[in-house]
Amino acid sequence: MEGENILDEAALFSAQHLEASMTHLHRYDQYQAKFVATTLQNPTHKSLSKFTAKDLFGVYPSENGYINLFKQLAKVEFTRVQSLHRMEIDKVTRWWRDIGLAKELTFARDQPVKWYIWSMACLTDPILSKQRVALTKSISFIYVIDDIFDIYSSLDELILFTQAVSSWKYSAMEKLPDSMKTCFKALDNMINESSHTIYQKRGWNPLHSLRKTDENQEGHDGSYVECYMKELGGSVEDAREEMMEKISDAWKCLNKECILRNPAFPPPFLKASLNLARLVPLMYNYDHNQRLPHLEEHIKSLL
Repeated sequence: MEGENILDEAALFSAQHLEASMTHLHRYDQYQAKFVATTLQNPTHKSLSKFTAKDLFGVYPSENGYINLFKQLAKVEFTRVQSLHRMEIDKVTRWWRDIGLAKELTFARDQPVKWYIWSMACLTDPILSKQRVALTKSISFIYVIDDIFDIYSSLDELILFTQAVSSWKYSAMEKLPDSMKTCFKALDNMINESSHTIYQKRGWNPLHSLRKTDENQEGHDGSYVECYMKELGGSVEDAREEMMEKISDAWKCLNKECILRNPAFPPPFLKASLNLARLVPLMYNYDHNQRLPHLEEHIKSLL
């Protein structure tokens, strides 16, 4: 947490000694060596348990009946939740295919499984199946509209599209290309559907609030590295070092909030925030081929 610098020193000390012990561990205890290597690369606190659970099934073979029983229960639970996630992905994939955006917007990303992972990490309770599917639908439009702005449309078309979203009137999109019309209609249908579902369950219609959320987006994705270099004149390495320090500080703030006796936010929100922080490195850890090999590996093991 903030102010506990001694723990930073302890973490560095522990990591150095564990790395130095790897040769010995590989020689005498391969199970422990695998566990230590995985933990050094992905610290437990900063890893999603869903992505690491399967790796632990084969760790530490034991004759202890209780440990083996817990392993069996863990495998049963993993299989049950895995089946649920597969069903949800099937629903998301069919919805994505039915709205036709993948066919109409050939330039945009077509990654419903990746989008679903955000929801799966954020809403971990198995009973929140409908909410995970609904959240994935919203997330899909973040990616699609981002591609419309970054890749496809002219400035004039983007101005018209922004005006249409601000007014939420079908008449405002008459001058838009067909691809943008399709996106606008699908977005409007999704918001109406979500609002109706919430109204039926809670007796409150959030339609106005949801539309205001889209209106307030300015479409600017700032680069911290570029801003740092422009404002302070530092190098790329300096900017990245400063950025990693800020990420470390943000983790400390999040950790503090999670262990407070009377936190400002309810536990489910804190858990979702923690899991999203854990997922971000996987979502943006691209290789030289612009792929996400670590995320792809986790998805295969999970699904």
